[in-house]
Amino acid sequence: MTRSDDLPVALALKAIDCSNDGIVITAGNHSNRPIIYVNEAFCRLTGYTRAEILGRDCRFLQGPETSQQELQTLGRSLLQGKSDRIRVLNYRKDGSTFWNELSVSPVTNEQGDITHHIGVQKDITRQVENEAELNHLLEQLNQESRTDTLTGLLNRRGFGAVASPVWGNAVRTGAWLSLFFIDIDHFKQINDRYGHHTGDQCLEEIADRLAARMNRESDVVARYGGEEFIVLAPGVEQPACRVLGDRILEDLRFSLPGGSGVNVTASIGAHSLVPTPRDRLLSVIEQADRAMYASKQSGRDRISYFFAENGV
Repeated sequence: MTRSDDLPVALALKAIDCSNDGIVITAGNHSNRPIIYVNEAFCRLTGYTRAEILGRDCRFLQGPETSQQELQTLGRSLLQGKSDRIRVLNYRKDGSTFWNELSVSPVTNEQGDITHHIGVQKDITRQVENEAELNHLLEQLNQESRTDTLTGLLNRRGFGAVASPVWGNAVRTGAWLSLFFIDIDHFKQINDRYGHHTGDQCLEEIADRLAARMNRESDVVARYGGEEFIVLAPGVEQPACRVLGDRILEDLRFSLPGGSGVNVTASIGAHSLVPTPRDRLLSVIEQADRAMYASKQSGRDRISYFFAENGV
């Protein structure tokens, strides 16, 4: 049986040259590691001829979007005499890009000194693009699962996902939070009398008005279900909660456009507190919900407050 070290050099080079992956050999005992050999696949991959490549540093394949962090990781491995594999964006001769899975290994002599490095380059552009497309699709599906399709606001699930870290931050820092639970008055009658198209217009208008009022990056606005909406306002103390609540109530008094003659109002329940580790967001929502029902029972088109010291 022929041992690998008995393989003729010419045959070994022929096998390397027939490889479908780009292979490059650099002189490892030079600071700039000049290229001393490339196979045909490397030339096809990069668009350069052997004459244009030999003697150059592999950095000629880099461009403005090449990750320097990945290259630094590779560089540290090479200095330590280790093999490494990275994924990096490279540039062809014509300026087009390709994703390169680059594996580099050192070659040592009998004394253990590094004499060369062998690099194997795989074009994984299609794989990277497929991964990006899949990640985009997953993100889109995740976004859709958290978003109300009619209004574009967060849905109940989305509210829970976004409000949870806001709540946790308030617990850790001792910050105020105000929460408003909103229900459109007589919404079933609007749907029954004017149709679901008008009902949808009403929901969309409510969403637009809430989003316009609650326009800080930290505010959380959601359609909680049906004709119910919820607003979480970080940093809003009790006096400011009353002012903001009155403004939201006024915002939600309007006539639907299009001459339908529908006058819209809302009933609101509000709660403002500095949450402690013993408090739960769901309990605060339930308290604001009870305050909203107090507004309904008091004649609608008004806001009631649930504050810890006096309840509704």
